[in-house]
Amino acid sequence: MRLRRHPESGATMLEFAIAAPLVILLIVGLIEFGFGFIDLQTVASATTSGARVGSAFGSGAGLGPGDPTADEIIQDAVADGLSDLRSSSTVQELWVYKSNASGDVVDETNTTNKYTPVFAGDGSVSGWIAVQEPWTPATRATDLSLSLGTINRDYLGVRVIFKHEWVTGLLPLPAPTWTDDAIVLLEPVLEETS
Repeated sequence: MRLRRHPESGATMLEFAIAAPLVILLIVGLIEFGFGFIDLQTVASATTSGARVGSAFGSGAGLGPGDPTADEIIQDAVADGLSDLRSSSTVQELWVYKSNASGDVVDETNTTNKYTPVFAGDGSVSGWIAVQEPWTPATRATDLSLSLGTINRDYLGVRVIFKHEWVTGLLPLPAPTWTDDAIVLLEPVLEETS
């Protein structure tokens, strides 16, 4: 007695051979973009933390001669927030800049402070090196003159630029460079009126 093979068994194998690589590629893509999303959210949280402290200390008001500068406080807040960033992503630059209400950089040359990171042995950001610092905290407007009824406050932006390396290396995609911005209005400093 001879065993008969069903003609569909070959078709099933062919369908599996076509579908399996597509399903595996889809799963790898989901994993890769999931890790990218985690890194993007970590950077967004760090950027927001820097902007929050920048809102309060951005003009340097209330800081004494021995205190860190307003930008150093922003840098520390961003570095603390980046401590959870995975090693496959590398921070390339931090900007502290004057923004308009729409979130755009007002003048990249004259009102944008740029810093590059210094990395510790474990890959975390341990400090920052100034590349350009034309926008000093003393020149940032935080006036709220109640007697004149005027408000003159600058928008402060914090931008982190980072490069995300794909984890598995199975996707034929170049490593993207992403940015995240957070914009805040500087907290007012009341003017003395006589």
